[in-house]
Amino acid sequence: MDAPEPPANFEVIESAWEAVCVFVKVQTQWRIASDAYIGLDYAAVQWVIQLLGVKNQLEVLSDLQVMEGRLLETLNDRKS
Repeated sequence: MDAPEPPANFEVIESAWEAVCVFVKVQTQWRIASDAYIGLDYAAVQWVIQLLGVKNQLEVLSDLQVMEGRLLETLNDRKS
């Protein structure tokens, strides 16, 4: 099956902007086991959140986990 073309432009809900910025910075920090993605390396996530000076850390982490969960579904479904 061919992957759809990614959109050239997309909107980000303003309240999720910090989480998107964190996600972009940690997008290479995946933990993989038995040829499946299991989640982000939260030590790296914590470091980036602190480095960026995120004020609402719990809110950003929560938003990031939503993105992580959806991406895990997508990545692991491709392996099936």
